[in-house]
Amino acid sequence: MKTTTTLSLSILLAMLAFCPLNAQQVGGDITFLGSVGVVGASTLTSHSLDIRSLPGVPSCCPQYKNGTGTGFTLGALFELPVNSAMTLEIKGMFTRKTGTITALETKLIYDGKGSADGIFEHTIDATLTKIELVPTLRYKVVGGLKALAGGSAGLAMGATYTQQERLITSANVLFENDSRSRLQSSGTISGTTAFQAEIHAGFSYDVPLNSNATWIASPQATYSLGITNILQNEKWNVNSLNFGIAIRYAWYKYPELITPSIEKIELSEPAIALDPMQRTSISGSVRGQFVDSSGSPAKAQVLDIKNITSTNVSALVNYVFFDDSSAVIPARYTLLGKAQAADFILKDLEGTGTLPIYYHILNVIGKRMQLYPESGITLTGCSSGGESEKDKTQLGKQRADVLKNYLTDVWGIDTKRITVKSRALPEVASNVKNEDGLAENRRVEITTKSWELLDVLSFNDTVRQLSSPIIALNAEAKADNGIASWRITATQDRKKLKEFSGTSSPEGEKLLWDLRKDPNSIPKLSEPVNITMDITDKDGRTEVIKCEPIRIKQLYDQKERIETFSLIIFGFNLSSVNEANQRIIDLIKSRIAKNSIVTVTGFTDRTGAAEYNQKLSDRRAKEIGKLLNVREERSSGKGGSELLYDNNLPEGRFYSRTVRVTIETPIE
Repeated sequence: MKTTTTLSLSILLAMLAFCPLNAQQVGGDITFLGSVGVVGASTLTSHSLDIRSLPGVPSCCPQYKNGTGTGFTLGALFELPVNSAMTLEIKGMFTRKTGTITALETKLIYDGKGSADGIFEHTIDATLTKIELVPTLRYKVVGGLKALAGGSAGLAMGATYTQQERLITSANVLFENDSRSRLQSSGTISGTTAFQAEIHAGFSYDVPLNSNATWIASPQATYSLGITNILQNEKWNVNSLNFGIAIRYAWYKYPELITPSIEKIELSEPAIALDPMQRTSISGSVRGQFVDSSGSPAKAQVLDIKNITSTNVSALVNYVFFDDSSAVIPARYTLLGKAQAADFILKDLEGTGTLPIYYHILNVIGKRMQLYPESGITLTGCSSGGESEKDKTQLGKQRADVLKNYLTDVWGIDTKRITVKSRALPEVASNVKNEDGLAENRRVEITTKSWELLDVLSFNDTVRQLSSPIIALNAEAKADNGIASWRITATQDRKKLKEFSGTSSPEGEKLLWDLRKDPNSIPKLSEPVNITMDITDKDGRTEVIKCEPIRIKQLYDQKERIETFSLIIFGFNLSSVNEANQRIIDLIKSRIAKNSIVTVTGFTDRTGAAEYNQKLSDRRAKEIGKLLNVREERSSGKGGSELLYDNNLPEGRFYSRTVRVTIETPIE
């Protein structure tokens, strides 16, 4: 940050060095010499953070990200002309900015009757003051309108805070202090940055207050971007939108009247430049057509994207799988060092996806065993049942010992809390006659009497519903010398969303942008998606053609809650519900309201015949549907036609043997 600040101030000084101070011509007989005055502004602040707590202040917040506030600035100014169109304004300012930084955390809690959503509100109210020197260049645009650009360098005068954590759920739950608030504190923020810098840009308008314009009012609007952090070792930037006014007293030079002499002006013949090279022509166009879910062209001219806040609940497959004849934890599992484990929180897994969460299974269990010190686990190591592991009688125990050592060495779990067992095949084994079954049997099973250790993980997310899930692009390209290559690029706010390319004419090609299959390409903003087409002819000449943009409309629906439970994990060739899954079904029941729309969908892995898998997934869906009292037509199976996860991995196949329950509830 210091390097950025020094560079910004150096550029500003260099600009001034090459712009000698001159008197500024105001009218035909008046020259502006300078002004002095006072200035004040009201401020709207925006705080951007990446911290878990203030230095030395206890906090349970997983992460503070942003906040807003207000403020004001007061000071004096001195202005001198730079040239006929520009002045240099130097202000000495006192600045006070506030910010309310709030983070919401959702956890499943127990209120004495059952599980409920626990919403924890973490709040920091901060007040920041400083004095600063603000050099600004004012450039005359037209009339009294001036464009402003500059920077500031200041010294922090003070930084104070008030903090608390509140439980805002409707459940009848209190903190350990018998209150719905805790961790309340206030005081001075330590570890702040003494030197702080910003860059500014905006507009002002000079309005004369008397006939000879010696008194001037200058309303102004500027935006300030903080380029140094508030804290020395943490990210905390403050940006602000400022609305203010400056009152100036200006003085001028009134020159003597000079009679101009009339000189004869010689007119010359105009020169006409001709291009002797005849340019070849390159042209093209791209037109987007929205396609609905049935594959038919849609009438809509705008892509509506409905953003709905949702809750995703994920279960843990309580197995760790190993490679053939190996007792080494595979590299795809996420293993931490002691320092990383100390900073690990479950909230870090939010938004990472089902399999990335599963690869943290040992860290999830380690963290939860720390939270529940009376809990214990049993690790049962198993072998594949194939020829390669037939004579390795100690392999199962070695696999279980590796997991135990990780939990004790990295997470500090007492060895007395971990029981190690081994057996040949798992109690519920997969088919030993094919490689998929053998890979699924090479595992360590993690079991416990403390259901909290293997409880589901619940995270907030955003579901995006599209008015048209597919955009069909119809493209044409022509070049006198023939087309060598073409590329179509869709961008929004300079971020590339999608690209198509080819080496011959794109006419007749089926260019389908399927937003369902590529959710990362769904536009996140309301501004249009720009379409450009690069065409290169066989002589190597390239033309970039801007095509008609795709219009986007973002809708934010706070009137509906969507909860997705991807958690009913079945064993190989099974559709029955065990005791652990019954507890999860009870949780789902508690989330179903009278006006909820519930959909139950069954899935399988790739193993077995397609017809059999279809029937198996249908049995799974209808079994869960009956337990949830869902109408039969809203429970169905997809078989293995839609594989949810990578079926080349044993965990991917286990997670594919699932039932997904979606609850859509209007919020009244």
